[in-house]
Amino acid sequence: MNEETGGATDPIVDAVVRASRALVGITVRALSSVSDEVTLPQLRTLVVVSQHGAQTVSALADRLDVHASTMTRMCSRLVSRGLVERLKALSVPIDGTRGYPKAEVTAGGVALHEVNFQDMQSRKTPGLFVAGEILDLDGPIGGYNFQAAWSTGHVAGLHV
Repeated sequence: MNEETGGATDPIVDAVVRASRALVGITVRALSSVSDEVTLPQLRTLVVVSQHGAQTVSALADRLDVHASTMTRMCSRLVSRGLVERLKALSVPIDGTRGYPKAEVTAGGVALHEVNFQDMQSRKTPGLFVAGEILDLDGPIGGYNFQAAWSTGHVAGLHV
């Protein structure tokens, strides 16, 4: 329900708003015991690191559109304040699932250019066959990810 207009909103928009509120709550909980104030650029940096993992200062600066020297100072401050370790140590308890009808797949994994699609064998590690969710391959909701998993699994299975 859109509080400003009193009308209904798109369910996807509502879900994104609920998810963003939950993420803000988790972030606040993780940082609540830090005595120093966290600036918006520092929070953006923490979010990018949590989403994309370890990366060079240069890559992080590019993602956030800041100069590398600025990013170096910001990362030094975050580390010295213990914010990076606090975020990495954050525990979010999971108390269940929403079941198969709401199940979705995730993105990320083995880069596609590292795989020979003729047999699904790793180009970096011969003899290692990869398929399904381990690949950095995703698609829209509607069974495409399942089909990709089944198809790549079938190809790999033919060559093992």
